[in-house]
Amino acid sequence: MAKFRLATLLRLRERERDQASKEVQDALMAIEKIKTAKQGLLAQSEQMNAVRKQFSSGNVEMRQLLDAQRFQMLLLSQAQQLDQTLGELGQELQRRELKLLRCQQNVKSLEKLKEHREDEAERLLWSKQQERTDEWASVRFATQIQSDDSHEVS
Repeated sequence: MAKFRLATLLRLRERERDQASKEVQDALMAIEKIKTAKQGLLAQSEQMNAVRKQFSSGNVEMRQLLDAQRFQMLLLSQAQQLDQTLGELGQELQRRELKLLRCQQNVKSLEKLKEHREDEAERLLWSKQQERTDEWASVRFATQIQSDDSHEVS
């Protein structure tokens, strides 16, 4: 009965570990997506710099220059929001990695317990086999002594 409970508990802990691993992977993917989005915003901001420089030389269109500046400010604001989101995701990633570590430790401790029980069962089996061998040898020895005694009497 204990063997069944241990196997069931081990499977449950392995599922928890696998789920925690998936959550870590999800967080890493989210961080990567946010970083990619931020790079895109920064690239657009650089393009807007070039546009602003172009508008500021020669015949200046104030409206286009102001629109470009507003758009660039919006891009930079969005980049700051993404930085804040990255910080929050970084904290969430740490939390998930800690959970994964605890799950891995739980699985490892159950695996060690299972291994210990298997070793103990094997030792018990060898001990019983040794007892049987000793008993068989004793019986054989006793039979041989009786056989020798009966040959001497004759």
